[in-house]
Amino acid sequence: MTPHKQLIKHDPENGRFGDCYRTCVAAILNMQPEDVPHFFDGCPDNEQAPAAGEASRAWLAERQLVEINIAYDGSVGLDVVLATTGHHCFGAPMILTGQSRLGVNHCVVIMDGKIVCDPSGNGITGPAQPDGYYWATGLGVGPDWVPRRPCPPSVSSPGIARVVPYEGADYGEG
Repeated sequence: MTPHKQLIKHDPENGRFGDCYRTCVAAILNMQPEDVPHFFDGCPDNEQAPAAGEASRAWLAERQLVEINIAYDGSVGLDVVLATTGHHCFGAPMILTGQSRLGVNHCVVIMDGKIVCDPSGNGITGPAQPDGYYWATGLGVGPDWVPRRPCPPSVSSPGIARVVPYEGADYGEG
């Protein structure tokens, strides 16, 4: 993970739409922001967000990656989102979308319960609008992914994933 600052500050009145999302993708993939398309350029008030999301998913698919999205109801609070994502996705950087202190939707990279890359420095102060959710987005391998080297037999076999339980876990009854 390579933190970056966004190249374009959000200034829609002057036709500039911040590139925090592509900056977060670049950070997670250890790329430069300019090497990731600015999918959400020209997306005022989420009007064109569905098309931008499709373009983003197509670009990721070309790299054999997919988005893994987790929605958190905005009523739970940012601290719960960070703690929960940090616990269940420990060691995995994810993009968190919420509202910044500027009152616009914004993306940051989170990992292990902390914001580790804030492209604008404006933070996340609440859930994204207009839906009222925090969105945690991880990048996972797509269905056509082929490992660069074979996985050890203790980890997986073709078509079968082996899950090794955490030794100290309490899974309760049933």
